[in-house]
Amino acid sequence: MSPLLVSLLRRLLRSSSNERGSILLIAIVSVAVVSLLGLAVYDLALIESNFSAASVIDYRAYEIAQAGIERGTRELRNLYLSHPPGQETFVAGSTTCAPTPCDTTQFHPASLTNATVGAQTIAAGPFAGAVDPGGTYTLEVKYLTIAEANNPIDAVGLTYPTGLQCFPDTVHPTWCANLAFLRSTGTATDGGGHTRTRTIQTLVRASSTSPWAGGIIAGSGAPAVSGEVLIGGSVHILGVPLANPALDIRGGSNAGMVNNWYPLSSTSGYSQSEAANDTLSRLTPKQRICPPSTSCAGGANLVESLGAEIKIFGNAVSQMVNVGGGTSLGQSGSTALYGSPARIGKGPLDGVYIAGGCALPCTGGAPQPFNGGASVFVDRGNLTKPYPNNPPLGPLVNRAGSWYMAASFNDDATISDNVAGTDYPAGYFNNWFLPRAAVIANGTLLNPANCVTPINCGQNSGGAVTLSSLIGTANKLTDSTPPFRHQVTFKDRVTGFVRTAEICWRRDLIFSTFGAGDGGVAGSQPLPFTLEFGIDDPVSGKKGCENPNAPSNPLLALIQFGWGIDSPSASTYNYRGAALVVTSPGGVQIDAGLQSHCAAGPPCTGEKFPENHLLAIMALQSNIDLATIRAGVPRIMGYFFVSGANITVKQDVVIAGMLRADNICFRNSGGCGGVGGGGKIPGFFQASFFDQRKIPNELPASYEVPGQLSGGRWQVTPVPQFWIECRRGPSDTLPPTPSGICGYQ
Repeated sequence: MSPLLVSLLRRLLRSSSNERGSILLIAIVSVAVVSLLGLAVYDLALIESNFSAASVIDYRAYEIAQAGIERGTRELRNLYLSHPPGQETFVAGSTTCAPTPCDTTQFHPASLTNATVGAQTIAAGPFAGAVDPGGTYTLEVKYLTIAEANNPIDAVGLTYPTGLQCFPDTVHPTWCANLAFLRSTGTATDGGGHTRTRTIQTLVRASSTSPWAGGIIAGSGAPAVSGEVLIGGSVHILGVPLANPALDIRGGSNAGMVNNWYPLSSTSGYSQSEAANDTLSRLTPKQRICPPSTSCAGGANLVESLGAEIKIFGNAVSQMVNVGGGTSLGQSGSTALYGSPARIGKGPLDGVYIAGGCALPCTGGAPQPFNGGASVFVDRGNLTKPYPNNPPLGPLVNRAGSWYMAASFNDDATISDNVAGTDYPAGYFNNWFLPRAAVIANGTLLNPANCVTPINCGQNSGGAVTLSSLIGTANKLTDSTPPFRHQVTFKDRVTGFVRTAEICWRRDLIFSTFGAGDGGVAGSQPLPFTLEFGIDDPVSGKKGCENPNAPSNPLLALIQFGWGIDSPSASTYNYRGAALVVTSPGGVQIDAGLQSHCAAGPPCTGEKFPENHLLAIMALQSNIDLATIRAGVPRIMGYFFVSGANITVKQDVVIAGMLRADNICFRNSGGCGGVGGGGKIPGFFQASFFDQRKIPNELPASYEVPGQLSGGRWQVTPVPQFWIECRRGPSDTLPPTPSGICGYQ
């Protein structure tokens, strides 16, 4: 072996011997690093597990808080409906909060039992056998003053999403009877000791589901509402699945939809304006509110709103709304001043709810709900909302939940006797109305029982004059109809007693011609050309029409023939008192001005429509035709309800009140067999009872479905835009009022 090779081998051996310690050190360090990484991964997994557990229990706390909102809503509904009809309230005599009674100044704990969501074992699925630990919730309630509801900026120094109208409570007249803030705090703890708390706050509102609380309500047509018309108020179309479209409005700038009564003003410039403000002066001004995205500090910019909405059940494959060129649904901004007291009207509609909703821009034709170029103005520009998933069962449904048009008179109904509601499952008309109403048949003779000399009150010498000859469609009620008084009896809803009542025409002329013996007590006479309804008052001794009755106790009458009102001389007739008139068989035709009585002239104090005088007409399977024959009819004020047939309105006229039918057709509509043209575009203006508790219980509404929050006359639900989660840190406490970390700014 060469010396060089031997030297090289020796060096290599010495090097290997010296590096043995380094390899061991590297190995030890490597093991330590791997161990540390393993510990880090373990700690990370443990932290992630804790985070996951905390996230799960946090979500459980949120759901428990939401369960508390649902429980609180139910409790508020039960409280609201525990009061006699017409006196419903969240407020009066309430023991909802304990130990401090609820008030408007701050949230107070609600008095509840069983506020625990129990633990549950998951029975099936990937988590079968796991245990949901449940949790508890606490509720707090705060009432609102009317000022706070209408204009929260001035009242409480903060901005809610929008101002709201509300009914005044009887005991606390400055408080809202149908609005209450509700706050729910949910707490959940899991088996690992993780505890989380979440808080949700909302505003709960009670609102009427009655069709008599709405504007235009249509059923099965395609379109169901059509023609040239200006609509001031809401349109609700129950619809059929194949409707295409359901709503078809045209007519240019004097047509469309508005959310106010401004077009009625003499200075509005609309074709529906009235020189003397006759309709406007008979309507009760509404509470003015602060609209969304508006500064109302100091009371500026408060508006009068009709709460106008478009609701269409419809379908998601067809175009539901067709708007003609130059015609707008809603307005971009507030109106000019109008009325007395002077106020401005809200521009945009309150809401649009169509079928399954839509994606913006929601125009352009099917499957979008609006045609291309449609001009729609709505709060926050939100056209995307769907028809409510759980709408009130109504108007007039059977227990199966179906909408019945032709048979709606015999649908289930709940009628209150001012103590408790009574269900009439076999039919409103047959089982409730018919046994109580005064029946006026084709051959019913005039009965002037309150006249000393019957021949002076419409009866001829043979006593053979029939009501049908005076008001039936063959002759109609006209300028030349002889003055008459007709006594009837009907059964009072509240007491169940038989009451003596009267229907009169031109009693002022009877008095001026024949004196008090036939015309009634001096001073009780109405204006000329007045149709009167009245009920005997045993306390004052006033008889029949001398004592005009209020809408809270309307005269009930079944007219078994078609009847009409006509004025060849273009007179405007008045009516005084309140009546619910059903025609079957036969429809109704009105071709004369018909307005609520106003003896002293504007502002018609104490004689408002519909609060003081109301004529509600229901027709079964026969049309109601308004201003379809004569031109120049100025106004018709009333509630008109058709089952199984249509309402037609042709020209010129302003309709104030409520319209409900299968199809509602206006000027130049192709529906309802065709409606002609001519004259000016007609107008419809919703004139609802501002305090919906005052809607007469005699007017049929939805059946009270046991246990269902949206059943019956009242729907008690959270107001969507007021739902908010209270963001809380570890040291945060909930504010006593809807501000701060629970605020809406």
